[in-house]
This record gives sequence, C-alpha cells and structure tokens, in this order.
Amino acid sequence: MDYKTYGFVEADLDRIFYLDLPNQGAIMSKQKDWKLRDLITVMENAYCKKIGVEFMHMSDRDSQKWIREKFENIQFDKLSSEEKIHMFERLNWSNAWGDFLAKKFNTVKRFDL
Repeated sequence: MDYKTYGFVEADLDRIFYLDLPNQGAIMSKQKDWKLRDLITVMENAYCKKIGVEFMHMSDRDSQKWIREKFENIQFDKLSSEEKIHMFERLNWSNAWGDFLAKKFNTVKRFDL
C-alpha cells in the first residue's frame, strides 16, 4: 500500500482525515479522525500479512460486513491464554483428522490445512 500511488506526499502522512463510513468496515467505525499513517498501518495489519481474503465479489452486504469485521478487528482483539490454547488444540485436531482422511480415503481429492 504505497500512498504515493494515490497522489499523497510525505507531508500527508501526519495530516488528519475525517472518515465517516459506517458501512465500509470495522476499522472505519472505530474512529472518525485518522492520520493517514495510522490508517495505512491498520489496513496493512488487516490485509497485507500472512493471510488474505476475497470478499468484495459477494453481493450480500451483510456477509461482506461480517468478513470485514472479522479481518479488520482481529488486530484490536487480544486473545487470552485459554483461547489461544483452545485454538491450538482445535488446529491440531483438524490436522490429525485431515491425516486420517488422507490415509483412509487416499483416492479422494480434498483440501487440507
């Protein structure tokens, strides 16, 4: 996300922009006044890391909003140790289940973790 592509300059990074887009994302509904630098940082954290999602082709706005909220808000939600352990256990279980299916039904095409 290069701000220069959109006509911004270095001085614009500390400029405050007023954004009132309640239906356009969870990050946008967090606050109205954003420094461009902060907005770029939170958007990069949400969409430019190790995982991505395509959802803008969906015609259902509620589904788009739900996906957007899940991806954008995860950087603000801190998980407890119990939640992390639970997620780790479920991931391990899912992986073991995929291994079992691969051995039991080795000719069937499927997607795995």
